[in-house]
Amino acid sequence: MKIYNKIFPVFLAVIFFTSCKTDEVNFLLDDSHLNLKVTDIVKVLNEEKMNISEKTVIIPYFKYTWSSTNENVAYIEDNIIKAVGVGNATITFKDEKGETLKSVDITVSPTYEFSAVSGETLYFSSVIPDYDPKEAIVSEYNPKFMNVWNKQYIQAAIPSVTNFIGLTTINGIRSWSVFTILPYEGETPFIMPDVVSSMNIEEVKEVMEGYNLKEEGDSYIGYSPYGKYLVYSPYGNSKDIKFNFKPERYDQPPYHIYNFVINPNVTYEQVLGYLFTNYEYGWSLEIDGVTVSNIFNFKGTNYEPYFKIGDEWKVFSNPNDFDNKWSSLVFATTYINTTGVY
Repeated sequence: MKIYNKIFPVFLAVIFFTSCKTDEVNFLLDDSHLNLKVTDIVKVLNEEKMNISEKTVIIPYFKYTWSSTNENVAYIEDNIIKAVGVGNATITFKDEKGETLKSVDITVSPTYEFSAVSGETLYFSSVIPDYDPKEAIVSEYNPKFMNVWNKQYIQAAIPSVTNFIGLTTINGIRSWSVFTILPYEGETPFIMPDVVSSMNIEEVKEVMEGYNLKEEGDSYIGYSPYGKYLVYSPYGNSKDIKFNFKPERYDQPPYHIYNFVINPNVTYEQVLGYLFTNYEYGWSLEIDGVTVSNIFNFKGTNYEPYFKIGDEWKVFSNPNDFDNKWSSLVFATTYINTTGVY
């Protein structure tokens, strides 16, 4: 705990001068408890106490020292209490004899509080008054829970309550915001077919017997020889599902599932919200423990983010759908098996 000695002369225009022993007068603010937000400031001296009457003004030479139990929450500078961080602190004032003049308990809450549903995109300008991205410094947020893009908007990932600092600056103090990510509770965007990667075409047809087989034929899958495909439409509440098969050798049977592709009827935000809320996700590559791909805005590299579904399948955004990520989903055992034209 640091203690600072400060002598604050306060000079005011004098109309009539009335002498007064300043050691008998406490010019400190009246409050014993302050509820503040980060970036708030409060004057230490009570100016009303200095004005004896409309025509008589004293010029106090008021000496005190102060200490704060947590200067990361609140401290005094230039005769001003500054709220700089979330939490609790007590500021104690003492006179030059070391006797306590006053203690002020301070509770500091976040500057801003806002929320979004998992998968949702939220513009900062919609929740923060006078937000200016040119002046903002967005920092100290966890990319596991959110993606901040171009200091303009934030995309919600795993349901959680998380803090991040630096959205805007007020009174020379960086703000501290709390962003709550709510779980997705809307429509389920897809249902999983009861298939495993070892199934052949006939086995899949048997599992999918209750659905309308819209199309089947030959296809070239990735870098393998020609394969086969089956399309069922509609598929539950999705537009369709397409099973891709490849032969074990050249174009000879048996053909086993290579991957399957589901095209949901909901927005990509709903798809991501459902996935973030219900499944574990990860990336295929890390450098020094730092993830190099972003599940919201990846660039089509060979190291794509995915969600793990069950013991076998991972779901990736369709690599062929460059303009509308996560609106079409590829289910495969590895990222290599997502290749191909669907």
